[in-house]
Amino acid sequence: FSEPEARAVAALVRDHRVALVVNLHGWGNSITHPFGYSSADTIAGKTPLALAQLLLYRQWSAEMSAFNGFVYGRAWETVGYEANGLPDDWAQGEVGVPSLTVELGSARDG
Repeated sequence: FSEPEARAVAALVRDHRVALVVNLHGWGNSITHPFGYSSADTIAGKTPLALAQLLLYRQWSAEMSAFNGFVYGRAWETVGYEANGLPDDWAQGEVGVPSLTVELGSARDG
């Protein structure tokens, strides 16, 4: 982690019994979940996201977006491209903690 704030959050997640990580980011009106850097669903050659995990992420995301119409899925499903360095990939892949990113707002919001 290059920034002290990111290192502090990583330490918090590693050192405490965190059950879920929710990242807030702008903009996009979407909800993303692991693994965003590869359409192969792997992180650093580790075990791919299990189907049960994928379905659970989809269920959570569908419930979270039921009233706001946010799109949801992995990075290439929501923004149209694979993305490296996502906090969701790190939390799920390295620490085993489920993680979602909520992209708030749209280009019209400034």
